[in-house]
Amino acid sequence: MNKIVLLFLAFSMLASHGCLSLFKKQTSEKGLFEIEMSTLEPDQFPDYINQLQKISQKTGNRSDKKRVCFYIAKACVFHKNPTPDYKMALHHFEAYLKLDKSTNPENNILNWINLLNRLIKQTTEMEQTKIKMQLSERQNQILYENIKKQDMLIQQLEKKIKKLDSLYFQIERKKKKNNQPKKK
Repeated sequence: MNKIVLLFLAFSMLASHGCLSLFKKQTSEKGLFEIEMSTLEPDQFPDYINQLQKISQKTGNRSDKKRVCFYIAKACVFHKNPTPDYKMALHHFEAYLKLDKSTNPENNILNWINLLNRLIKQTTEMEQTKIKMQLSERQNQILYENIKKQDMLIQQLEKKIKKLDSLYFQIERKKKKNNQPKKK
């Protein structure tokens, strides 16, 4: 749990110190790159990301493709995005690095990749733990139901035993009565 809090704080620090605002250069798709993501409403993020993905598919320019990868990754983890997609962000940050010709990749991008890898790993572990807990809860429920059935069965058997005991004593009394000598 502490690791998740640390990752969240690291993301917040990166975002608040302008690490996500690496580019201001315009491309052939000026409008999308001029948009300040903080002005987008939460429900606009899926469309914005889809538009960027279309540009990525259309553009052949390495520099534009690199910038589009960055903006997609940024939009995927932006704090106002109601459905962050960390795997997609990681994919696009890694694609950004592949498109980067420099021998010294930007530390901010490397930090993002490192943090996203950790977050994805922790999220996966949490999901697996949640699945295990749900399975365990279901098994506990089945055990509880079985114990309840066993208790009912035991109660039924106890009632039958009492009836049999009662019948046995009645039979014994009749035998004793029948075996007693008759008085004349």
